[in-house]
Amino acid sequence: MGETVQEQSKELIYKANVEIANEGNLDMIPQHFAKDFVMHFLPDDTQVNGLTALRDRVDHLRGAFPDWTEKIMLMAAEGDLLASWSRSTGTNTGHFNGRPPTGNRIVINDMSIFRITDGKIAEQWFLPDLFSLNSQLGLIPAIEPGEIARDRVTPVQADGSEKGAIDILTNKEIALKANDEVWNQGRFENLEEIFAVDFIQHLLPFGIHTTGLEEFHRSSVAHREAFPDWKEVVNLVVGEGHFVALQYASTGTNTGRFLGNPPTGKKIHISEMTIFRVVEAKIAEHWLLPDILSLNQQLGLIRSGN
Repeated sequence: MGETVQEQSKELIYKANVEIANEGNLDMIPQHFAKDFVMHFLPDDTQVNGLTALRDRVDHLRGAFPDWTEKIMLMAAEGDLLASWSRSTGTNTGHFNGRPPTGNRIVINDMSIFRITDGKIAEQWFLPDLFSLNSQLGLIPAIEPGEIARDRVTPVQADGSEKGAIDILTNKEIALKANDEVWNQGRFENLEEIFAVDFIQHLLPFGIHTTGLEEFHRSSVAHREAFPDWKEVVNLVVGEGHFVALQYASTGTNTGRFLGNPPTGKKIHISEMTIFRVVEAKIAEHWLLPDILSLNQQLGLIRSGN
């Protein structure tokens, strides 16, 4: 039997990751990316258009971090879309965005959703953790809470081996229900209907793991009190097996204390990506990547020039 479309998509992303990002073989870009490729760089809503612009971007990155290595932690594919979570490491020994090298080693997470057409990557929605990147390079104040454990995340396999027993449509409905009822409406009384009792949430920028519904309830209530009008608008959904990935835009007005800071009254707009693991009609695990840098900049906690 031949490969499924999902398997072909994963193989394409894996090869592009190894040959271009990790090995720096920029001549392979036309082999894996469509001529009219578009990258949506979600932190600032800009676009990278075409293969020349993509090549320049990768060349600059590898010039700044010659040992740059990306490890794919999870891929989930559905139709022409593929969601991925990667963890990248590198040592800053070259100029980066006009700044001299720091010699610092960085570890960051990023998430993407790709659209694949005719066996090539045609479009990408890309959300890197710029907060962790800038913090580890010493470009912004180290305001990270507690111990950072970015190295301790574990790869996850979405091989679809149990596809016959999994209702992907139901899993997507559950993920969207969590998005709407919990974060948009603040209906925390329904947590046990949506989340498993031993639910775990991974906040990737900090390596923080929220374990159990009680701890998750406290953190969710605190966030809602800081941003009572918080709203998340989902743009893309990808489901495979037990996994559902979402890309969405979040808005809210900071009228309550946030991470120990007094309310600013400012309205924020950030991009986020998340991956849920749904087991027996309940969310068992959640990997969350919000744009923490943009959030702090818009609240005035980090100078926007950085």
